[in-house]
Amino acid sequence: MTGTADLALVALGGLGEFGRNVLWLSFEGSNVVVDAGVSFPDETFPGIDRIAPDLSPLRDVRIDAILLTHGHEDHVGSLPLLAEWCRAPVYSLPFTIALARRRLEEASVPVERLVEARRGEPIRAGAFTFTFFRVSHSVPDSAAILIEAGGWRLLHSGDFKLDADPPDGETTDVEGLTAAAAAGIVPASPAPLMPRGLSGDGVSRWSISTLGTSEAYGIRKSMNEALSSWPLSS
Repeated sequence: MTGTADLALVALGGLGEFGRNVLWLSFEGSNVVVDAGVSFPDETFPGIDRIAPDLSPLRDVRIDAILLTHGHEDHVGSLPLLAEWCRAPVYSLPFTIALARRRLEEASVPVERLVEARRGEPIRAGAFTFTFFRVSHSVPDSAAILIEAGGWRLLHSGDFKLDADPPDGETTDVEGLTAAAAAGIVPASPAPLMPRGLSGDGVSRWSISTLGTSEAYGIRKSMNEALSSWPLSS
Protein backbone atom coordinates (compact mmCIF):
# COMPACT_ATOMS: atom_id res chain seq x y z
CA MET A 1 0.00 0.00 0.00
CA THR A 2 1.46 3.38 -0.97
CA GLY A 3 0.90 6.70 0.71
CA THR A 4 0.01 10.08 -0.71
CA ALA A 5 3.06 11.85 0.76
CA ASP A 6 6.72 11.00 1.32
CA LEU A 7 7.70 8.90 4.28
CA ALA A 8 11.34 9.68 5.08
CA LEU A 9 13.65 7.05 6.55
CA VAL A 10 16.93 8.04 8.19
CA ALA A 11 19.29 5.34 9.42
CA LEU A 12 21.50 6.79 12.15
CA GLY A 13 23.20 3.42 12.56
CA GLY A 14 22.82 -0.26 11.86
CA LEU A 15 23.37 -0.26 8.09
CA GLY A 16 26.49 -2.04 6.90
CA GLU A 17 27.56 -2.75 10.47
CA PHE A 18 26.70 -4.89 13.46
CA GLY A 19 25.02 -2.83 16.16
CA ARG A 20 24.13 0.83 16.70
CA ASN A 21 20.66 0.15 15.32
CA VAL A 22 18.70 3.40 15.09
CA LEU A 23 16.03 4.07 12.46
CA TRP A 24 14.27 7.45 12.29
CA LEU A 25 10.97 7.69 10.42
CA SER A 26 9.40 11.04 9.61
CA PHE A 27 6.05 11.88 8.07
CA GLU A 28 4.64 15.40 7.80
CA GLY A 29 6.31 16.66 10.96
CA SER A 30 5.67 13.55 13.02
CA ASN A 31 8.61 11.33 13.97
CA VAL A 32 9.25 7.94 15.53
CA VAL A 33 12.53 6.21 16.32
CA VAL A 34 12.92 2.43 16.08
CA ASP A 35 15.60 1.05 18.42
CA ALA A 36 18.53 2.84 20.01
CA GLY A 37 21.50 0.52 20.22
CA VAL A 38 25.26 0.47 20.63
CA SER A 39 27.97 -1.49 18.84
CA PHE A 40 30.85 -3.49 20.26
CA PRO A 41 34.35 -2.56 19.08
CA ASP A 42 37.01 -5.05 18.13
CA GLU A 43 40.70 -5.12 19.03
CA THR A 44 41.32 -1.98 16.97
CA PHE A 45 39.57 0.04 19.72
CA PRO A 46 41.58 -0.83 22.86
CA GLY A 47 39.94 0.26 26.09
CA ILE A 48 36.58 0.98 24.43
CA ASP A 49 33.67 -1.23 25.53
CA ARG A 50 30.82 0.22 23.49
CA ILE A 51 30.30 2.70 20.66
CA ALA A 52 27.14 4.81 20.61
CA PRO A 53 25.51 6.26 17.49
CA ASP A 54 25.43 9.99 16.80
CA LEU A 55 21.97 10.99 17.99
CA SER A 56 22.48 14.74 17.57
CA PRO A 57 20.28 14.96 14.40
CA LEU A 58 17.30 14.13 16.62
CA ARG A 59 17.81 16.94 19.13
CA ASP A 60 15.70 19.53 17.28
CA VAL A 61 13.04 17.05 16.21
CA ARG A 62 9.69 16.40 17.86
CA ILE A 63 9.77 12.67 18.53
CA ASP A 64 6.35 11.18 19.16
CA ALA A 65 7.47 7.67 20.13
CA ILE A 66 10.47 5.38 20.54
CA LEU A 67 9.86 1.76 19.56
CA LEU A 68 12.09 -1.11 20.67
CA THR A 69 12.10 -4.39 18.76
CA HIS A 70 13.87 -6.37 21.52
CA GLY A 71 16.21 -6.07 24.46
CA HIS A 72 19.68 -6.79 23.09
CA GLU A 73 22.26 -4.07 23.65
CA ASP A 74 22.71 -3.39 19.95
CA HIS A 75 19.06 -2.27 19.99
CA VAL A 76 18.59 -0.66 23.44
CA GLY A 77 22.10 0.22 24.64
CA SER A 78 21.98 3.91 23.68
CA LEU A 79 18.45 4.47 24.99
CA PRO A 80 19.78 6.20 28.16
CA LEU A 81 21.64 8.71 25.96
CA LEU A 82 18.50 9.45 23.94
CA ALA A 83 16.32 9.61 27.05
CA GLU A 84 18.56 12.25 28.65
CA TRP A 85 16.85 14.92 26.52
CA CYS A 86 14.06 13.12 24.65
CA ARG A 87 10.85 12.75 26.64
CA ALA A 88 8.95 10.66 24.08
CA PRO A 89 7.20 7.53 25.37
CA VAL A 90 9.07 4.26 24.83
CA TYR A 91 6.97 1.31 23.62
CA SER A 92 7.82 -2.37 23.50
CA LEU A 93 6.72 -5.78 24.77
CA PRO A 94 7.01 -6.40 28.55
CA PHE A 95 10.38 -8.16 28.80
CA THR A 96 12.06 -5.57 26.58
CA ILE A 97 10.54 -2.80 28.68
CA ALA A 98 11.96 -4.48 31.81
CA LEU A 99 15.45 -4.49 30.28
CA ALA A 100 15.05 -0.88 29.15
CA ARG A 101 13.95 0.13 32.65
CA ARG A 102 17.09 -1.40 34.11
CA ARG A 103 19.29 0.47 31.61
CA LEU A 104 17.58 3.78 32.39
CA GLU A 105 17.76 3.25 36.15
CA GLU A 106 21.47 2.47 35.91
CA ALA A 107 21.92 5.81 34.14
CA SER A 108 19.65 7.64 36.63
CA VAL A 109 17.27 8.58 33.82
CA PRO A 110 13.50 8.82 34.50
CA VAL A 111 11.57 5.68 33.58
CA GLU A 112 7.98 6.91 33.78
CA ARG A 113 7.59 7.06 29.99
CA LEU A 114 8.14 3.33 29.48
CA VAL A 115 4.96 1.75 28.08
CA GLU A 116 4.24 -1.96 27.72
CA ALA A 117 2.61 -2.73 24.39
CA ARG A 118 0.17 -5.56 23.85
CA ARG A 119 0.81 -7.95 21.00
CA GLY A 120 -1.40 -7.27 18.01
CA GLU A 121 -2.99 -4.09 19.42
CA PRO A 122 -2.42 -0.89 17.38
CA ILE A 123 -0.98 2.15 19.18
CA ARG A 124 -1.23 5.73 17.90
CA ALA A 125 1.52 8.35 18.28
CA GLY A 126 1.46 11.50 16.17
CA ALA A 127 0.85 10.61 12.53
CA PHE A 128 1.98 7.02 13.13
CA THR A 129 0.18 3.87 14.15
CA PHE A 130 2.24 0.83 15.10
CA THR A 131 1.51 -2.76 16.07
CA PHE A 132 3.87 -5.27 17.72
CA PHE A 133 3.97 -8.90 16.60
CA ARG A 134 5.94 -11.61 18.37
CA VAL A 135 8.92 -13.11 16.52
CA SER A 136 11.24 -15.91 17.58
CA HIS A 137 14.72 -14.77 18.62
CA SER A 138 17.33 -15.48 21.28
CA VAL A 139 15.72 -13.12 23.80
CA PRO A 140 12.07 -13.20 24.98
CA ASP A 141 9.46 -10.74 23.75
CA SER A 142 11.24 -9.94 20.49
CA ALA A 143 8.97 -8.22 18.00
CA ALA A 144 8.36 -7.22 14.43
CA ILE A 145 6.54 -3.91 14.16
CA LEU A 146 3.93 -2.89 11.61
CA ILE A 147 4.29 0.87 11.12
CA GLU A 148 1.57 2.88 9.37
CA ALA A 149 1.48 6.55 8.39
CA GLY A 150 -0.46 8.44 5.73
CA GLY A 151 -1.41 5.31 3.81
CA TRP A 152 2.04 3.73 4.06
CA ARG A 153 2.29 0.31 5.70
CA LEU A 154 5.81 -0.87 6.51
CA LEU A 155 6.94 -3.94 8.40
CA HIS A 156 10.10 -3.67 10.50
CA SER A 157 11.12 -7.29 11.06
CA GLY A 158 13.45 -6.68 14.00
CA ASP A 159 15.88 -9.54 14.65
CA PHE A 160 14.35 -12.99 14.22
CA LYS A 161 15.15 -16.61 13.56
CA LEU A 162 13.16 -19.28 11.73
CA ASP A 163 12.58 -21.69 14.61
CA ALA A 164 9.34 -23.65 14.89
CA ASP A 165 10.29 -25.02 18.33
CA PRO A 166 12.39 -22.43 20.20
CA PRO A 167 13.60 -23.27 23.74
CA ASP A 168 11.55 -20.50 25.33
CA GLY A 169 8.40 -21.39 23.38
CA GLU A 170 8.25 -17.90 21.83
CA THR A 171 7.21 -18.87 18.32
CA THR A 172 6.75 -16.27 15.61
CA ASP A 173 3.20 -14.95 15.24
CA VAL A 174 2.86 -16.17 11.67
CA GLU A 175 -0.93 -15.80 11.72
CA GLY A 176 -0.76 -12.17 12.86
CA LEU A 177 1.95 -11.25 10.38
CA THR A 178 0.10 -12.98 7.57
CA ALA A 179 -3.07 -11.05 8.38
CA ALA A 180 -1.13 -7.78 8.47
CA ALA A 181 0.48 -8.57 5.12
CA ALA A 182 -2.89 -9.42 3.60
CA ALA A 183 -3.99 -5.82 4.12
CA GLY A 184 -1.00 -4.65 2.07
CA ILE A 185 2.60 -3.91 2.97
CA VAL A 186 5.00 -1.91 0.84
CA PRO A 187 7.99 -4.08 -0.12
CA ALA A 188 10.98 -1.80 0.37
CA SER A 189 14.76 -2.03 0.63
CA PRO A 190 17.70 0.39 0.45
CA ALA A 191 17.90 -0.14 -3.31
CA PRO A 192 14.66 1.63 -4.32
CA LEU A 193 15.01 4.46 -1.83
CA MET A 194 15.34 7.81 -3.57
CA PRO A 195 18.34 9.76 -2.20
CA ARG A 196 17.86 13.31 -1.09
CA GLY A 197 21.58 13.73 -0.54
CA LEU A 198 23.60 14.49 2.54
CA SER A 199 22.24 17.07 4.92
CA GLY A 200 24.34 19.51 6.88
CA ASP A 201 24.61 17.02 9.72
CA GLY A 202 26.12 14.44 7.38
CA VAL A 203 23.18 12.05 7.56
CA SER A 204 21.84 10.43 4.41
CA ARG A 205 18.11 10.93 3.99
CA TRP A 206 15.72 9.07 1.73
CA SER A 207 12.10 9.06 0.72
CA ILE A 208 10.64 5.62 0.41
CA SER A 209 9.34 4.39 -2.93
CA THR A 210 7.85 1.11 -4.00
CA LEU A 211 9.88 -1.57 -5.69
CA GLY A 212 9.58 -2.22 -9.39
CA THR A 213 7.02 -4.79 -10.47
CA SER A 214 9.47 -7.63 -11.08
CA GLU A 215 11.33 -7.00 -7.81
CA ALA A 216 8.13 -6.80 -5.78
CA TYR A 217 6.80 -9.98 -7.37
CA GLY A 218 9.98 -11.85 -6.54
CA ILE A 219 9.94 -10.78 -2.89
CA ARG A 220 6.25 -11.57 -2.48
CA LYS A 221 6.71 -14.95 -4.16
CA SER A 222 9.62 -15.85 -1.85
CA MET A 223 7.73 -14.76 1.25
CA ASN A 224 4.59 -16.66 0.24
CA GLU A 225 6.61 -19.81 -0.39
CA ALA A 226 8.36 -19.48 2.97
CA LEU A 227 5.08 -18.93 4.84
CA SER A 228 3.34 -21.83 3.09
CA SER A 229 6.00 -24.25 4.31
CA TRP A 230 6.20 -22.81 7.82
CA PRO A 231 4.45 -24.87 10.54
CA LEU A 232 1.85 -22.72 12.28
CA SER A 233 1.82 -22.70 16.06
CA SER A 234 -1.33 -23.58 17.92
